[in-house]
Amino acid sequence: MNIFIFGSSCSGKSTLAKMLGSKLDSYVYLDRDILVQEEGIAEEKADAELDLRVSNLGKYVIVDAQIPWRDKKQNEVYILVLPPLETVLERDAQRTILLKRPEQKAFWARSFVEQTHQQLSQQNKMVFDLHFDSSKVAVDDEAQAVMDFLQVRV
Repeated sequence: MNIFIFGSSCSGKSTLAKMLGSKLDSYVYLDRDILVQEEGIAEEKADAELDLRVSNLGKYVIVDAQIPWRDKKQNEVYILVLPPLETVLERDAQRTILLKRPEQKAFWARSFVEQTHQQLSQQNKMVFDLHFDSSKVAVDDEAQAVMDFLQVRV
């Protein structure tokens, strides 16, 4: 079963995805941001590239992305990590300090956080198998809930 974890930047989705990756040995971790920022895949081609990699791997994957770009397929689990906007903005501000982002990059990052959070807030929650508010649920508890969910589905 492939796992897709969605959420705005600073929502906690990558932390959850990486924790699940450490618990699920047979899974491969794919991060959409890495495709764009480190591999140089154009933003408008990143979703298609993710789909291609998921199908080419032929094994279980954990996909870390912001917004669903297609309908969920059979044997896929969609998870939404969405704390309140104030929480992701606080986390983004902390990340800006940690990364020493220049003012323009900090502005762009904050705008992206706001945009993706708004889009996800308007998504039909029925699309997602699990939904977490990472400001209220510890990542260990999120990971355990996913593991429990997977066991029920297998």
